[in-house]
This record gives sequence, C-alpha cells and structure tokens, in this order.
Amino acid sequence: MITKITIECETVDQLLLHLTVIKKQIIKVAKNDNLHRSLFGFQHPTKLQDSNCYGEHVVTIKPE
Repeated sequence: MITKITIECETVDQLLLHLTVIKKQIIKVAKNDNLHRSLFGFQHPTKLQDSNCYGEHVVTIKPE
C-alpha cells in the first residue's frame, strides 16, 4: 500500500499529538473493516483527517 501523511503544525509536541491521533484513526478503521493488522492491508482507498487548534493532518492510504 502507498501511504501519504501530511501534517501541518508548529511544535514537536503538536507533531507527536497528531501521530498519536493518526494511529488511533488507523486502528479504528482497521477494526471496522475487520482487518488483522499483520495479515491484511486496506482493500479500498482510505482518507483520514483531523483539524484542531494544534494544526491539521491528512492521511491517504491507497492499496496496491
């Protein structure tokens, strides 16, 4: 799969917060799609995003 992550923020703490949120978002989507993390990849294009007072991020996942 091809994964592109764009994060716009100002500090290292904000970057780490975004990475934590991204991890939670990916786990939630994988659970909803019944994906076992070590065996299966995403079967359809997936876009995750979040915007708050710390900045914004966009994650695009494209299966091969």
